[in-house]
Amino acid sequence: MLVFLLIVPSTRQNEIINYIDNGDYNNALSLLEENGDFVDSKNLKAMANALSAFERKDYETGIDYIYNIGGQVDVTYDADGGKANKNTETIKYAKGHINNDSSKDGYTFCGWVLNTYTIDARNYSAKISLKASYSAMAYKIIYIIDGGKLNPMYLIYTTEKDYDIANPTKTGYTFLG
Repeated sequence: MLVFLLIVPSTRQNEIINYIDNGDYNNALSLLEENGDFVDSKNLKAMANALSAFERKDYETGIDYIYNIGGQVDVTYDADGGKANKNTETIKYAKGHINNDSSKDGYTFCGWVLNTYTIDARNYSAKISLKASYSAMAYKIIYIIDGGKLNPMYLIYTTEKDYDIANPTKTGYTFLG
């Protein structure tokens, strides 16, 4: 005896997928809890949890939820005026932690911040855009003025701000620059 099993997505399942794809995590989870008896409920719950993580800007947790169900995440990097090791990558069947550094003259790279995301719950995938985060490097400039006077005698300088330095004074001398 040969038996065929045909699985047809229910109306509720399509509603859940639409809620997830449209960013409505609460309604998606509510329907999943009420109707979690279809074949795909575990995967859809993972996609709803990925959506929730992305909404909290926790992209690594979101990627892990999708990874754990064999899904795929396409990542685009915005180096924000700096240089990244890669511009794009696809994370599929691999732990979702981003391994991409960036650099920018005068700044320290602090990590990546989730910029935008879209979820495709039906295909267990997402597209995210990450933007580099930097902090300006601070440099201490100490003035040695050979017995003259200048207030202050040092300056903390970053590349984000222009500075005007007062002219030093010294009896019997004219400051030329």
